[in-house]
Amino acid sequence: MSEVKMPEPTWQRTLQLHWERRPVVLPARDTLVSPRALFTIACELGARCPQDGPPSDFVVHFASGQRRAVVAQALFPRLQDQTFSGYAARIERELSTRSFLLYVRGFAEHAPALRERALSRLQSLRQAGLHWRHLEVELYIGRYDWTAIGVHRERCGNLHEVILGRKQLLFWPPRVLAARGDRPECAQHGESRQRAVDAGLLDRASVCCRARSGETIYFPSGHWHVGASPRLSAAVDLALYGIGSSRPGRPLKDSTR
Repeated sequence: MSEVKMPEPTWQRTLQLHWERRPVVLPARDTLVSPRALFTIACELGARCPQDGPPSDFVVHFASGQRRAVVAQALFPRLQDQTFSGYAARIERELSTRSFLLYVRGFAEHAPALRERALSRLQSLRQAGLHWRHLEVELYIGRYDWTAIGVHRERCGNLHEVILGRKQLLFWPPRVLAARGDRPECAQHGESRQRAVDAGLLDRASVCCRARSGETIYFPSGHWHVGASPRLSAAVDLALYGIGSSRPGRPLKDSTR
């Protein structure tokens, strides 16, 4: 299937209509970063990670299936892997599992070209009247049938661009699901796909968004959501915090903590 190319005003108009209302898949456009360039960024982040522990200047989580692993340099892509597929094959050999997810947040200062590209894209949205206070850039690489944290929510809107492969996200409006008492950011019975099926959560999913390489899934702050990528994928997420707190025309502070 060929990529869908839409004029910039159409992309912006679609986002304006859904902003803080409901999720939507935005059509393909010029990507934030190529798969090859993103692979190189991931390798460079791995090189900054200690051999036996997590880095100190950005946040990393790694899950194999539903099990969290102690983050170390070996869990990142390496240049010797050559591609994301080579990386996935190595992880499968070393961990004896096909299911994994590498999540990185707060790394944009180590990827200046990606950061500038993201800010340029957001500037055009801001000029269209969409507002937020700051952003964080996040990276998702993996092959999994349910996000390790389960069904969860965040205080940010998201532009989730698929760089490689295909992804699916399920969404529920804020008041549809009950929060866990010990972790209010997580939904009750949302820890795994089977738990969600048994509890009837999937029957109550308001939206299922599927996106392929080049497409972007937008979803509002506070929406319950969970991701799935049965085949290998890589995505960059622009998490927008403080939505609606700035007046039109007021300068906004963009940071990548």
